[in-house]
Amino acid sequence: MFLLPGDKDGRRMFDLALASKTSGSPLKIWVDDTVTGASGFCLVSAME
Repeated sequence: MFLLPGDKDGRRMFDLALASKTSGSPLKIWVDDTVTGASGFCLVSAME
């Protein structure tokens, strides 16, 4: 489980993840495990 930033970039990442899931295309997700939210989950830093 991971968290997306709560800003415009986070919304873009969510849309990309949703499109990838819908189309069945692979998606690479990079997280920075030094940056976590209050829940302790890592924040996504980039997607491709």
